[in-house]
Amino acid sequence: MANYQPKSLLALALRAGEIMLKNGAETYRVEDIIDRLIKAGNIKEVSSFVIPTGIFVSLTDTDGKVITRVLRINERTINLDKIAAINDFTRNFTETPCDLVESFNRLNQIDQEKLKYGRFIRIIGAGIISSSSAILFGGPLANFAPAFITGSLVQLGSQLLMKRKLPLFFRDAFGGALAALSSLLITHLGFGLNPGNIILGTIMPLVPGVAITNALRDAMHGDLIASTGRAMEAFLSALAIAAGVALVLSFWY
Repeated sequence: MANYQPKSLLALALRAGEIMLKNGAETYRVEDIIDRLIKAGNIKEVSSFVIPTGIFVSLTDTDGKVITRVLRINERTINLDKIAAINDFTRNFTETPCDLVESFNRLNQIDQEKLKYGRFIRIIGAGIISSSSAILFGGPLANFAPAFITGSLVQLGSQLLMKRKLPLFFRDAFGGALAALSSLLITHLGFGLNPGNIILGTIMPLVPGVAITNALRDAMHGDLIASTGRAMEAFLSALAIAAGVALVLSFWY
């Protein structure tokens, strides 16, 4: 094991934990990453506590001095590539002594990496998921193309709103409203047979599946506060989608 300055090592671990948490990692996984990185520097006493909106870490250095840091997390998304990259970084850091400056540069590089798939691929992917879901939920084949179009439009709108950094609730509400409006308009023009089925397929890419899964995994791991927070986040996201759809339907009918 290499000897690192405790404060620098703590800053490195916080940076890695921040990237993990804001890209959709489970809280227990973030805590494990932080503990592994800090213990790689011959520091035995370390305690980390992670919730979806913050990281709390405390360690005791070789002189018996306690160092504590708190980091607030203000934005969250889903990027499994970055989570995998941090896992690889941690494995390499704990197995082989690394320069802290180079390690910080590597973390910054991971954080600044763009999405693996570009905007066009994500739009097409959302269209495929929407159209396939519409058929999967019992819709006729005539709804495949309309659901593809509406799903692509909703994904495009979500990407534009994401750039403006609007709260997740309003982005999901807009996505639900756009899904309902575009589905109703496209069936009104003679394409598709069942607007309800098209709406159902279109909102599937918006459903917070990862948040629900992480809430369950945190609960099974015993992180009750984190699991409750993630479950509430998933509930509010689903509520926003439903509210957007209901608002459009109430005006249309």
